[in-house]
Amino acid sequence: AFSPFVKSPSRDTRMFTARDGEDKMTWRVLVLHGKQSNGSKFRRVLQPLEEALNEKSKKHQWQWTFLTAPYEMKDGQDSYEWWTLKPGERSFTAKEYGGFEDSAKMVIEELPKHDFCLGHSQGAILLTALLRDSQNAQSLSLPTLRGGYIWNGAAWPNP
Repeated sequence: AFSPFVKSPSRDTRMFTARDGEDKMTWRVLVLHGKQSNGSKFRRVLQPLEEALNEKSKKHQWQWTFLTAPYEMKDGQDSYEWWTLKPGERSFTAKEYGGFEDSAKMVIEELPKHDFCLGHSQGAILLTALLRDSQNAQSLSLPTLRGGYIWNGAAWPNP
């Protein structure tokens, strides 16, 4: 069965005792991939960062959740997108993002469980749109994350 989640090993608490007996703080990171990717593919891209943070960090353990966007692309490459566009259209020129609400709901449900949210490309545009909309509408409220929001390779959302 398809699941939009690829998670690193989880723990029930934010603190745990490492092998050396020292307590470590757990930081949880929600990751939103770009168009033409998925959670598993993007995890492989960020795996060196994930491993380095856990290896080098003396006081923190990092747990990563890589969401997969809900819209499968018809490219035969196990690729997904956060919204649909007309052929030849780009996110920064689009007049509408087809299915944006479903992606927004998925991300909004996951955000409170995390300390950071990292958005890449189309995932960063999604994150920007959610933050913009939460500033402009009282019906949408995003949590203040303990760590914050991180964008990589984003354009301002058009619609």
